[in-house]
Amino acid sequence: MGKFKTGFTPPTIDLKWLRYLVESARELQARNTANRKEVCEALDGTSANDLRDWENEEAANLIIAQIPARAEFEAKHEGHHASIMSFKGKDVNFKFCDPGWLTGPAKLVYEFCENAGLQPTLKYWEYWPDRDGPAKSGFHLVIHW
Repeated sequence: MGKFKTGFTPPTIDLKWLRYLVESARELQARNTANRKEVCEALDGTSANDLRDWENEEAANLIIAQIPARAEFEAKHEGHHASIMSFKGKDVNFKFCDPGWLTGPAKLVYEFCENAGLQPTLKYWEYWPDRDGPAKSGFHLVIHW
């Protein structure tokens, strides 16, 4: 991509590297899932915690698989960041969220992005679906390049 009339040069992101990174994570996830299933079967059943962990990992894997497409779309449109997931707090209305407070798929996706050098941040959002009703709020997990 060349320079635009404004003199702005769009940021670049190495999509091949990002796709390789995601594919590597998916392969690792597949091996971990197979190993977990074998362990659960050997223990004659699956505990609720094991099942919840497996579901969280599967949800995180689906989100991680979308990262290259979202990053590519934003980079093509002069972006230097991409929102890769959004989540609501449960019974909490904070405008700040420390990454250490994350649980479930959000925690797993944040850790993946942090380890991959994608500079994840949490951005607060809110809106009012109807004028007289309560506000809806939550956080976007955003990556940067």
